[in-house]
Amino acid sequence: MIKKILYITTSLPSITLTFVYREVQVLRDAGYDIITVSMNRPNIAQISAEAIPIYQDTFYLDQVSLLKKILSQVKILLLKPFTMIRLLWVAISEKEIKSLRDILRVIYHFLEAGYLFTLLKDDSIDHIHSHFLTGPTTIAFFLSKYLDVPFSFTMHASLIFIDPIMLRTKLINCKKAVTISRYNKHYLLVKYGHALEEKIIVIHCAIDLQSFRLQQKGKYHPPIILSIGQITERKGFRYLLEACAILKNKGVNFRCCIVGDVIISDGEQQVLEQKMKSLELSEVVSFLGRQPQEKIKDYLQDASIFTLPSIITDSGMREGIPVVLMEAMAMKLPVVSTKTVGIPELIENGKEGLLVEEKNQVDLANALEYLLNNEDKRKLMGYQGRKKVEHEFNLSNVPDHFMTIFN
Repeated sequence: MIKKILYITTSLPSITLTFVYREVQVLRDAGYDIITVSMNRPNIAQISAEAIPIYQDTFYLDQVSLLKKILSQVKILLLKPFTMIRLLWVAISEKEIKSLRDILRVIYHFLEAGYLFTLLKDDSIDHIHSHFLTGPTTIAFFLSKYLDVPFSFTMHASLIFIDPIMLRTKLINCKKAVTISRYNKHYLLVKYGHALEEKIIVIHCAIDLQSFRLQQKGKYHPPIILSIGQITERKGFRYLLEACAILKNKGVNFRCCIVGDVIISDGEQQVLEQKMKSLELSEVVSFLGRQPQEKIKDYLQDASIFTLPSIITDSGMREGIPVVLMEAMAMKLPVVSTKTVGIPELIENGKEGLLVEEKNQVDLANALEYLLNNEDKRKLMGYQGRKKVEHEFNLSNVPDHFMTIFN
């Protein structure tokens, strides 16, 4: 019997959610009937060609007016009055919220779940799975009660630490809670209790290895140090710029290319622009902006080293295990990153790459210089990195991981 799974997430299939839409595709290929719902519709001009089919068959909640969402509650009141009242009480009495804004967020997602119920109540959904524990999982929680089907969710990165809205309630009520690193699971068990040991499972994000294969051609000279990620503080790009200044002042021959979309509200772009100017790095460092997935592969092909000096910010923002590190390793690039959060689960220091302390530009510069000066070591680490991803971060393993959740 084919299982019908409802997937709910934030902005499918935007460039920043490649790991979600690829997960959906591989599960469809494995025989699951998956319906996709996104809270927001991304700009089609900012979507990779490989993601267009998912864009075309995803339902977008932000295209439905607030009035329609409110009016749908009348229908629910007639169909499931007791369930609706009980869930509304859960929403307004939830303890794991910080402010009135949080209450309003929960109420709004309650309305969205109700609207989805009126659309999907006759579709024989077997299971609901959401990515990101805030809006998508709040919707999944309420909708699962309306449809009387189990739900599960995948937790990523910073939200566990800085915005765990209704997390205890969600953990208690879900069938399974997926997190993407052992680091995260340890934190959750300490905070919410070891009774959840069996319910919380670790499934690493994964990549399609067929899409990331190094073509045999020469590398650029001078060698390129590549970094890819949103232009936001937790990526640690300011420390990369300082490391590049150290390398430049020592006369090391290199170029550094940084690819990534600017997060306007973050303010990091202004910080980096000022640092570029003060350190006089325009001759060796280039910011290349947002790039489609197809172009990303070309940059990985041309680079000699990949680096992502991720940090934990003062506000608690942090990475999970960055997918772009996996992509670089699949392309047989040696990687330089930091000893933060789940990154050591992907990179063993000295084997697939080098790990340095976060916010330490001197150590970062030394690691990059070591690899720039050791081509044989770069090749060995690149080979070992590919093997690590093949065994532990391979998209083809995803259906087996989710079998116990969906069945």
